Amino acid sequence: MRALCLALIAILLLGWIGLAFSEQPMKPDGGASKVIPLLPGAGIAEREDMVVALTKERFALQKELIRQLNSPKSKHHQISAAYLLGLYRMERAVRDLANVITLEAEVRRQEKEWLWNQYPVVEALVRIGRPAIPAMLENIEAGKGEKITELSVKVIRHVGTAAIAKMILEEAIAKEKDPTKMKNLRESLKYLKTE
Repeated sequence: MRALCLALIAILLLGWIGLAFSEQPMKPDGGASKVIPLLPGAGIAEREDMVVALTKERFALQKELIRQLNSPKSKHHQISAAYLLGLYRMERAVRDLANVITLEAEVRRQEKEWLWNQYPVVEALVRIGRPAIPAMLENIEAGKGEKITELSVKVIRHVGTAAIAKMILEEAIAKEKDPTKMKNLRESLKYLKTE
């Protein structure tokens, strides 16, 4: 039931994003609902064309969501874009998400099911998974601030386990030649203990 509710909310958000964000809303030319029933009976060339069409739609959606993440009309638009990028595990958005990792949402505790918590970008990056780890390591190495380091470690920790996160950070420390980056990585280990 929860999955169905989330799917419906995502569909509503996608429609809202198309209307609210862009000057010219995206107009799907059929999408999955038309392609899926045709796929089993299609020939090889037709199947490839259908898959290419769906891939192009996904790429267009990803491009629009990244655009909204980077130049939103409001904080709520930015949070919604981050949520959807994570929901659809759009790996190409990792660096853009990493740049706004401290984006903070107002948490509404009175609602039974809220789509995101205090740091929706952290949740999006955790959903994307392992592809997010290099960008999190870059955030830590760059020493962009305590909050960015803490949230980047949190992403690494929640993509795997605490032991795996520790191993990832220790491996990055061992490979790092730059003393400043190495120091930043070493200091980030303290955030594993707060989890």
